[in-house]
Amino acid sequence: SANERDFIAPDWSPDGKRLVFNEILDDDTYIPFLIETGKKWREQTPQKLILPEKYKSFIVRDWSKDGEKLLGVLTSDENK
Repeated sequence: SANERDFIAPDWSPDGKRLVFNEILDDDTYIPFLIETGKKWREQTPQKLILPEKYKSFIVRDWSKDGEKLLGVLTSDENK
């Protein structure tokens, strides 16, 4: 259906309080989202992570040990 969305690569923060995952768009762009696991599901609003302007995609792979940073692969937008 037109409302279907694909998500991959969920990864828990080291403290287990947050979960990051990637949405796959039709052009193979990966957009990371973050949720706080302490909230009830109905109260959740996935937070879209903002990428630096020259990048179009970020595939999250892991968290830093302190849970403050994300490790992943950035892809630049070749049209900019």
